[in-house]
Amino acid sequence: MKANFVPDRITVYDPLVLAASLRSACIALPQVGRNPGDMSLAVLMAQIALETGRGKSCHGWNLGNIKASKNYEGQYSCFRCNEIIRGKVKWFSPDTDGFAVPPGHPQTRFRAYEDAPGLKPASVRASYEYVAFLAARTRYAKAWKAALAGDPAAYVHELKIAGYFTASEGPYSRAVVSLVKTYLPSVHASHSLNHVEPDPVHQDEDDGDSDHSATSNEDLIHMAPLLELPDWKPAAMEEIRKSMLEEDMEEKA
Repeated sequence: MKANFVPDRITVYDPLVLAASLRSACIALPQVGRNPGDMSLAVLMAQIALETGRGKSCHGWNLGNIKASKNYEGQYSCFRCNEIIRGKVKWFSPDTDGFAVPPGHPQTRFRAYEDAPGLKPASVRASYEYVAFLAARTRYAKAWKAALAGDPAAYVHELKIAGYFTASEGPYSRAVVSLVKTYLPSVHASHSLNHVEPDPVHQDEDDGDSDHSATSNEDLIHMAPLLELPDWKPAAMEEIRKSMLEEDMEEKA
């Protein structure tokens, strides 16, 4: 590992700071090079909120559960996660298969961001790498186009096709659409914050299917209590459980 290990910790972001950081990232990074507009930023924030339980399950400012590859040169931490292996959910802990921490089991190594002298705040650097991660990969090109168009349903659909998440698309999409309405006021208010110029960020090449931890139905069930969407939760949980039951029956058939 080229990256430096830091202990895992939960980091809850300020929506205004996150919105301003994402805007700065889009303006500064050559893959975008412009202000994407408030609706586009609200779409990104809504999907980040779903993936991180509104920040309550955000590890080390990692906004998209991006993995730390062997060539990553920043910081990383390890935490328990699941992966879809040959169509089945498999859980990994940092000490799985006898690994010690650090470096931890490869499946559990995720990018992390800590404040350091001479660098922009960790949350700002995390925003830049998150935007670079999505905007630079041909795998997510159609999804990124939909995000810039401010279309949350199309964004989620293209992420699903690209394998960003394995959870049921219906509940995932409806949650993101609902969260857009929640975060749009924060995006509007974030214009009052100063524009932040970037420090250099790590932009590695697309490393295939191992570049992040795909959100499963199990993950979505875990996030549900953190999302604070009472009108969404009952129907979504029923649809997810039905989908999981159908998948289980197919495996046994």
